[in-house]
Amino acid sequence: MNANICRPFTLYNDFIPPVSENHSDWRYISFGYYDGFGRGENLFEDGRYNPQRMWEYYLEQSEGLNGSYLSQIFYGLREEEPGGEIVTDKEFWDKDNIENEYPFVFLSLIQVSEKQNGRKEFRIGWERRREFEKVINTGSEYKVIVYMSFDSSDMIMVVRSKSYISGAKLIDRLHGKEDKNILQTTFGWELKYSFTVASFYKNAIDDKSFINEKESISKVVVYLIERYPGGIDDYIEYIKKWGEKKGVEEKRIQEFIDSRHVILGCNDEVFEISNTTWGELLELYREGNGILNSTNLEYRKCLNGITTIIGMKK
Repeated sequence: MNANICRPFTLYNDFIPPVSENHSDWRYISFGYYDGFGRGENLFEDGRYNPQRMWEYYLEQSEGLNGSYLSQIFYGLREEEPGGEIVTDKEFWDKDNIENEYPFVFLSLIQVSEKQNGRKEFRIGWERRREFEKVINTGSEYKVIVYMSFDSSDMIMVVRSKSYISGAKLIDRLHGKEDKNILQTTFGWELKYSFTVASFYKNAIDDKSFINEKESISKVVVYLIERYPGGIDDYIEYIKKWGEKKGVEEKRIQEFIDSRHVILGCNDEVFEISNTTWGELLELYREGNGILNSTNLEYRKCLNGITTIIGMKK
């Protein structure tokens, strides 16, 4: 008998301005416009379809909010055939030491173009779901699982990877031309829109054995919103002192400052960090004193928000 799966995923946003509480309940810290990622247990543990349990989970999560951040829940749905799956939901999330082996997680929300056949085309494509997971899960660098979605997205694809680069390269294959596009070659779908949130296992900050800390990152782009006129200037002074205490080369700090540009829109300024490593970058996210973590006291005094975007050479 096939089993129904409903796996809830939650994306977290700090309020603006951020508050002082450490987010001890977040297993993953996210890059970009979200600040954290979490996943819940399978809501259909007995294998049966139960929308009431989804509503109860939503209420539980809403009541658990402590007023210091916002959350958005996505429900991933799939039907699994006993003995017929390349990767099972339970194995993907609950296997022992899975987060140590694959510390990076990518959550991709995917919309498919509606051609002449519209939803019929999607349903026919979804029947190839197992074929897709078989084709994509061929190596050891990453693991992939897909779900149907209730919201405006058609499909949720989740990637666990040993490194950021291997996961990001796979996501980039969603945007390739027809013969190289993994949606086209397996599902027969044309991508309309995708939005991906990249996160990392928070324990990797302390236990660098989870990652290749010397692996280089070609570019990191940092957007800042100041809390008051001159707030970014004050934060720059703090970064200089922070760098001295941490033993960061003065040249590296100055390169960061020299990349400073004033911009318009919701952000006030943008900086770039070039040719850094994962060990160096994750240290900036340490709760309490990491310069890119909102629990840093100086961050909260000077800034309303920071958004970090990771760049990968094409």
